Amino acid sequence: MQKKLLPVTLTLALILSVLVALFSIKNVQGNARVVNYAGVVRGASQMLVKQELSGMQDDALIKRLDKLILGLQKGDDENDLICLDDKDFQQQLLVVDELWKQIKAEINLVRKGEDKQQLFTLSEQFFTETNAAVNAAEVYTERTVRRAMHGLIILISICLFIAALIAIYTSKVTKQKMEVEKAEEENRKKREYLSMMADQLQAPLNEISELLYVSDIETYELLFLNQAGQETFHANDFYGKKCYEVLQGRTSPCPFCTNPLLKENEIYSWEIDNPITNKHLLKDRKILWDERIARLEIAFDMTKLENEKNELQRTLEAQQIIVECIHILYDIHDINQSINIVLEKIGNYLCADRVYLVSLKGKLVNKDWEWCKSGVGSILDLKDLPFAVIERWLRSFKERNYMILNNIEELKENSKEEYELLKTNNIYRLVSSPLKSNGQIAGIIGVDNPPIEKIQNIASLLETLCYFISLSIKRNQAEEELSRLSYHDTLTSFYNRNRYIEDIEQFKHQQITMGLVFLDINGLKDINDMYGHAKGDEIIIQAAAYMKEVFVKARIYRIGGDEFVIIYRNIEEAIFYQKIKEMREKIQENDMLQIALGAIWFKEPAQLDKMIAAADAAMYKDKREYYDHHKSSKRYRHYEENK
Repeated sequence: MQKKLLPVTLTLALILSVLVALFSIKNVQGNARVVNYAGVVRGASQMLVKQELSGMQDDALIKRLDKLILGLQKGDDENDLICLDDKDFQQQLLVVDELWKQIKAEINLVRKGEDKQQLFTLSEQFFTETNAAVNAAEVYTERTVRRAMHGLIILISICLFIAALIAIYTSKVTKQKMEVEKAEEENRKKREYLSMMADQLQAPLNEISELLYVSDIETYELLFLNQAGQETFHANDFYGKKCYEVLQGRTSPCPFCTNPLLKENEIYSWEIDNPITNKHLLKDRKILWDERIARLEIAFDMTKLENEKNELQRTLEAQQIIVECIHILYDIHDINQSINIVLEKIGNYLCADRVYLVSLKGKLVNKDWEWCKSGVGSILDLKDLPFAVIERWLRSFKERNYMILNNIEELKENSKEEYELLKTNNIYRLVSSPLKSNGQIAGIIGVDNPPIEKIQNIASLLETLCYFISLSIKRNQAEEELSRLSYHDTLTSFYNRNRYIEDIEQFKHQQITMGLVFLDINGLKDINDMYGHAKGDEIIIQAAAYMKEVFVKARIYRIGGDEFVIIYRNIEEAIFYQKIKEMREKIQENDMLQIALGAIWFKEPAQLDKMIAAADAAMYKDKREYYDHHKSSKRYRHYEENK
């Protein structure tokens, strides 16, 4: 019972640690979803306000945001949201919810024709408050992860402390047992029945499960080998043979033999990796056997205990790697940088040749990210690889959410196309797991040539990482979409006024030549009134096409309904004005399109504000000349009045 107490305790400690780790991961996943969806509310609300300000109504998005805000407050099974038990986050959600109600009320007023400024102001305030809610959720998640880690460390420390107490207790019991054996040995010597005692001892020694043998210290001859030893070494006829021949498979005495170290009435303990039976803990003692000075050795098999300890260590290391990767994915917002760091960390931990992530688009496979061990070449280009090559992987994903290939030779007959691809890339062993988006497989993470001993632990590690990588990719896509809406004009795909204002401040500090163009479409209001806004949009798109064609390397901004600014950096003066001429000539080819244009080239960006004013004035002068000859237009009556 005492021999089993320590392994049982360590086993229970392993199970308890794994359960605590899994529970902690589940909490972290729930918190991560709250952070993700809070960020979605932040981005989607801004997109909604922009649509409403542009006259596009989206009641479906309003309902979606209602449901997400309610889910963040109370939990939501549909989106697998939990109710985050954090006072700061919940208080911030109350502020967000109240602002959301004001925004919805203001949207109704805007739809009825009221002023839009209040809606814009509320949206800015709503963005700030939702951002505070995201930050509160992230802080709480960080705190939860730290608590989980500290709890796991404390739990492991307690278990190790208990194991140490059990080991100490077992050691004391063993020591007491040895003292009893010592007393018995002395009694046998005194009674001069050593030979008879040896015969009587053989029966019980044969019954014990541990390997036990007795050998002559001088000649190394085996004097006794119990039943367990005979079965282990297949040595029924052992008597008189050398101990090093039978037990170690050697032809000469073992260089690590402890015979010179043995003393009477003392037990010598040591460990060895036996080439036949693997690792053993040995207990040696010098005794008198049939009137011969002999060595008594008992071998305890340590393989199982060692395996359990190693498995526990591997599990803890894997959990630590997962936590570190989650931190990287959520702390680094550059998706390329964060995923590359995660792939490198996983590759080093698993001792793999490569770790890569491919995306599945339509019916094609494309490599997006990859890490390679030093000295290992990149996997061949997977661009537009047919689905048929990984069809077997997809079937495996449906059954167990991962795919393990121990030897590519298994594919040689039935999956020749996949076999050739793997062989070409020097892949002889492979583990992969899918990344899912909205229940569908959107990508695959693969690990090439990991060591055999690590394969069984890879699947669960990859499955967890795939989940968090998918969340990180979704977050990045949402942020990119929000950035696109914030800095791009949806009709022309040009930059908008927000980007124009930021770039102007930046260009002032650059020592480069610059050409500046202010361009306005003449008569656009008349076109809208006569033919409708769809025709007006068509004219704007035509004008944008001309600008793209002529000013290929320039930055083009749509700063108003029919107003554009073109900034051409590092361009020679002659070339710049040649492009202005080319632009005017192309516009003349279109009878429906008339423009006013003001252009200026200069060398000193520090005077940028003055140059902008000059180009703007030139454009308005050009526009005034146009309307002087088109009296019917109602758009620029003030030019006529000021004549």
